[in-house]
Amino acid sequence: MKIRTSFFLIIGLFYFISFLLLDRWPDSFKRGGDEQGYYVHVVSALLYGDIGDYSKSYQGLLNEDPDAFDLRKDKFGIRKTTTGKSYVKYTLGTAVMEAPFFLIAHSYTLLTQSNQANGWSTPYHFIVSLSPMVYVLLGIWLLYGLLNQYFDQRTTILSLLSLTLATNLFYHASYTVMAHSMLFFNFSLLLWLTHKFYKAPTSWLGFFIGGSVGLITICRIPEVIAVLIPILFGVNSLQNLKQRINFIRQHYRKLLWAFMGFLIPLSLQITYWYYVSGQLVFNPYEGEGFDFLSPQIINGWFSFKNGWLIYTPIMIFGLLGLFARNKSWRDFMLPTVIYTSLHSYIHYAYYAWTYFPGLGQRPMVETYPLLVFGLAGFYNLLFKKPKWKWIPYLIFAICSILNIFQTWQMKEGIIWSERGSKSFYVETFGKTQGTLSSLRAFESETTQPNESKLSVKEVLAERAFNKESSNKISNDISLDGSPSLIVHKEKQIELLNIPVNQINKGDWIKYGINAYVEDDQLEGNKDAFADLVVEILDKNNTFIMRKSIKITPFIGNKTFSIWHKGTPNQWGEASSFFKFRKSPSPDLKIRLSIFNEFNQKIYVDNAYLKSYTY
Repeated sequence: MKIRTSFFLIIGLFYFISFLLLDRWPDSFKRGGDEQGYYVHVVSALLYGDIGDYSKSYQGLLNEDPDAFDLRKDKFGIRKTTTGKSYVKYTLGTAVMEAPFFLIAHSYTLLTQSNQANGWSTPYHFIVSLSPMVYVLLGIWLLYGLLNQYFDQRTTILSLLSLTLATNLFYHASYTVMAHSMLFFNFSLLLWLTHKFYKAPTSWLGFFIGGSVGLITICRIPEVIAVLIPILFGVNSLQNLKQRINFIRQHYRKLLWAFMGFLIPLSLQITYWYYVSGQLVFNPYEGEGFDFLSPQIINGWFSFKNGWLIYTPIMIFGLLGLFARNKSWRDFMLPTVIYTSLHSYIHYAYYAWTYFPGLGQRPMVETYPLLVFGLAGFYNLLFKKPKWKWIPYLIFAICSILNIFQTWQMKEGIIWSERGSKSFYVETFGKTQGTLSSLRAFESETTQPNESKLSVKEVLAERAFNKESSNKISNDISLDGSPSLIVHKEKQIELLNIPVNQINKGDWIKYGINAYVEDDQLEGNKDAFADLVVEILDKNNTFIMRKSIKITPFIGNKTFSIWHKGTPNQWGEASSFFKFRKSPSPDLKIRLSIFNEFNQKIYVDNAYLKSYTY
């Protein structure tokens, strides 16, 4: 018990220090998205009493911070039903688990009178933002007790250290306030209760198992498949399956208690849906569907766009450990394999399979209480081999350093896993600051050359606007005293179009412009900003290659941050490279254009295409 307590306190201290250093909590509920969506349930129900309207809740937020995001403006956030009531699409489970922390923050604020007791001031942000860390630590405490019954202390500690430091559980415990940290605890609790139930079945344990599954379900509806875990626990042969059927027959009354426990949290969600919509069963995610015929499991696990095993590689060994022969923990084998398989199939059939934010797939966090047994099995197998017993420590050290460092990179705007690519990953791997090459790789999703080692082969084409005259030419905003092109309401403007017969296969092509943007044109979503697009076209004007970059993020971006939208009222160059991989042909052309679907107003000068060689 002393070792367990010491381990718990050390991890808790490390997490708390990380929470303070990462310092994201002041804005946790001001940026919109899932975090605000879960939390507004709490504020509305416990403070303002405006469920189905939310105007008082949001007035409290905007009084605290006029610049905060209002989720009512997000078509995927708060919408109206046919009854005229507003509803929050996010389910209630996370809000239920945040509620005790809200009450602590509210009591503190009322007692100290140091801040407004409005649900949105500093004490609320700080204390409620601690809830993921607290729940993760409680989950770790429960898992320690479970693992230690199947593995020795060394394997138990290293396995749990791996979860807490070498997976994106660290990111979700210290950096975000979302459902997954809470689900990590809920699944840990479910495993702990299930283990106790099959040792000594009681009605109360059955009730709490059902309650756990119910709470898991209203955290994320697809997680209702968690019911398979207590059903399949300990089933590892046909004989066990027959014994389980007999057990169910013998203890069916306890299963009724479990069903009652399940209904209690579920009734909260159904009551809310009925209140806002008039329907007992309601789809709050309308327009955000699933394609069960084409699940993106391979991309979800291996893509550089937030792929689980790309950004959390230590869990490769957790999966491998499932195949390690170890009779001592085979009770967990079938539920782990079945649940993880179904969980992946369902979640990666979702249309937004990259799951922003996450540093690796966030839905996989709730699988860790099960997969930690596979990781422990893998470590245990190596510990039994004298020549290999050092390998688990090496795996843990490398993966922990990588995970913690990449969490810091995310905070600093050096990486963005959800918008990643292989070229961007390579450019930023191990970097402590962004570079022009990493910004280019991020925007274009294209490998960039070492520009300092390139030499200009030929200026293929260039265009200034000092000899042109039209209502699209401006003399007011100029670079070096020459006129500029105004780009505003045109969806596409062609800048350059040249044949490629003078370009050799393997040449590097640099494309770019100078651009200027005014202050009011940098508002809103960066995804809606104008693109500089380069295309290789065939003789039918069908593109056979297309690369693009956002233009304004390059302007005044001194740190090359991927979060930068642009610095107003100054000129800057937006440019990138691609490698020409075709054979020269008069039937091919390169076209440089600006695509401006959302009418951002920018000024452009000095468009060019250049070829380079090493």
